[in-house]
Amino acid sequence: MRKTVLSLGIFASFLANAQSIKTTIDLINVKDDKVAVTMEFPKMKSGDVKFHFPKTVPGTYSVDDYGRFIEGIKFYDNKGKELTFTKVNDNTYSLKNAQGLSKISYLVNDSFDDELDTSKHKAVFSPSGTDIEEGKVYMINTHGFIGYIDNMQDVPYQLIVQKPTDFYGTTALVDQDKSESTDTYTLANYAKVTDSPLMYTKPDYITFNAGGMDLVLGVYSPTGKYKAADFKENLEKWWLLRRNFWVI
Repeated sequence: MRKTVLSLGIFASFLANAQSIKTTIDLINVKDDKVAVTMEFPKMKSGDVKFHFPKTVPGTYSVDDYGRFIEGIKFYDNKGKELTFTKVNDNTYSLKNAQGLSKISYLVNDSFDDELDTSKHKAVFSPSGTDIEEGKVYMINTHGFIGYIDNMQDVPYQLIVQKPTDFYGTTALVDQDKSESTDTYTLANYAKVTDSPLMYTKPDYITFNAGGMDLVLGVYSPTGKYKAADFKENLEKWWLLRRNFWVI
């Protein structure tokens, strides 16, 4: 009976992964401050496919066109053959008769560098932007790294981050594997993906409890002047004030 239960558990896990969108962010093989992303999909239900990056995200009230930071995008079928596509605009790609679409790969540039030159486009507001500094820090606002397919926004995502072994991921997500070089997260849908920022850098973080809630704060300071512990007291006060305000 025990073997049967174990077998069923493995099968259920396999089935869940098979029906999710496996998305891998590679923070190890970074070149020219560009990060490679691959997305692997369950079987397509429609022959015509539109793949998007967000034009805007809630809370910013600005049009940022995150797709303009994407390079070298390629679409593959389940046999590894490249599929033809049409780039509709900065954020949208269209494919016809793409029932066999299996994988998408592309490179991501960060928006922080773009803030230095606003001649062509308004700079992305930093808290909703992305930062790629090889060997130093990766600020992953996921809407700048991960796209979605029409009518598949409610499909679960399996997010895999390949990272240097001496880097730590500060995030509210729970890592589901024990590897030092890979973090794995499961998210219910694309909305959960875009609501789950991550920061990867060499560890400087603290965990503490405020108002009954466990919090984690990670800090990256280029000069080393600031440490996570420096912000703990004020953050605890702010969190309690915020909590009491909403209770009232």
